[in-house]
Amino acid sequence: MSRNPRYDEIMQKMIAMPREYAHSDEGRLLLSEALSLAPPDIKALMDAKLKELDLMPESTFCDDQGNAVFTLEQVAAKFGTTVEEVKQHMEECTAHHPGAFKHTGAVHRVH
Repeated sequence: MSRNPRYDEIMQKMIAMPREYAHSDEGRLLLSEALSLAPPDIKALMDAKLKELDLMPESTFCDDQGNAVFTLEQVAAKFGTTVEEVKQHMEECTAHHPGAFKHTGAVHRVH
């Protein structure tokens, strides 16, 4: 399976990024785009690492493929911010990479 060339470009930028910028707005935008473009096997590894580092909310919903789906409230609570700030961040992310955060299909509660 061939990878999206944009994914490889983003990963090179992230590798070259000084550690102190990893939590910057640019770093978060790159990470969110990388997650949306990552091949399934790499995405699974990234998701596991984010969970291990406690950087994602607890997964209580998933889509038909088993991918975690989070509510705005879950994300806001996890990062100690407001729903409005989460919405604003999502709008900024989608301006950089349209299609991010677009979910269609069923969402199921994880038991």
